[in-house]
Amino acid sequence: MGADPERLPYGYAIVGAQKAGTSLLADTLNEHPGVCAPPHRAAHYFDDEGVDWEHPDYERDYTAPGCGAGELVVGDASATYIFWPGALERMQRYNPDMPLIAIFRDPMERLFSHWMMLRARSDNWGDWADMLARMRTLARRGPSSRPGRDGSARARWQDLTGISRGFYGEQLRRGFALFERDRWLLLETHELTDSYAATIDRVTDFLGLPRFDGVPPMRVPEPTPPVRGSAPSGEEILALARLHAEDLDEFSSLCDLDVSHWPTRRILAGDLDPAVVAAGFASRLRPL
Repeated sequence: MGADPERLPYGYAIVGAQKAGTSLLADTLNEHPGVCAPPHRAAHYFDDEGVDWEHPDYERDYTAPGCGAGELVVGDASATYIFWPGALERMQRYNPDMPLIAIFRDPMERLFSHWMMLRARSDNWGDWADMLARMRTLARRGPSSRPGRDGSARARWQDLTGISRGFYGEQLRRGFALFERDRWLLLETHELTDSYAATIDRVTDFLGLPRFDGVPPMRVPEPTPPVRGSAPSGEEILALARLHAEDLDEFSSLCDLDVSHWPTRRILAGDLDPAVVAAGFASRLRPL
């Protein structure tokens, strides 16, 4: 690395999952006096299919400018890294000791928020049942399915990965094979939001940073406004829960996060009616 006191190489990464709190955590850490805020919250470096990954130029492409003398580290935050084919492998080649933070959310709640985000952009993204069918098709192709280099093809592929992004067990298994377990800090969305200050202390401890003198107020993102759509059915919700059952068991075997409160887990355990979850989702919609 060249000696440029105003540039820092990225030293940690928040790797996902999408719609789980990645941006909230990144924004909070960027307010720490020892953290250099990067020019963009997410570098999107390791999920860039246009990089020559046989000869990557880390000094040029993976450093942050404008860092002050008291700023010790700069962090990357991309909700796609834990999921994107090849991203963690590229990151491991960059730095096998990279501290990684992953935040997980109930896969069904995450998926519905994913769909609402797309639907809020345009009705052309299709109604819930239509998008669900297309997402299931992509999910069946497995982790070897890759996005193209073309920007529009990449964006389309990324937006159709809603179901696949919720297969956390598969993602953790691959991640633990690449990075030692002590390189990972695993969090859960409600843990971050409900015990915000204590969770931020855990994160700074993990990164070897002094704790905040006072943790900044939590910046809760604006909720997605109600979108036009047909209400999910209880049968669709039950089918989604069953689709995640095997992977969720693997996820629970790999980590010690308590996810017993997740709707997906509660439906599979038989103590939550899928119709109740469907009704909750429906309350966030405007009729077609």
